[in-house]
Amino acid sequence: MVDITPKNNTLRTAIAQAVVKVSKTETIDAIRNKTVPKGDVFE
Repeated sequence: MVDITPKNNTLRTAIAQAVVKVSKTETIDAIRNKTVPKGDVFE
């Protein structure tokens, strides 16, 4: 392995995108209303 201790830190950013298909409208409503039992799905 190479020693990278002297290397400077680099700030990097990324952009992600996804398509989620859901068959029940109740699921979409729960996501929009933030009423999913396990919490906000986008956090």
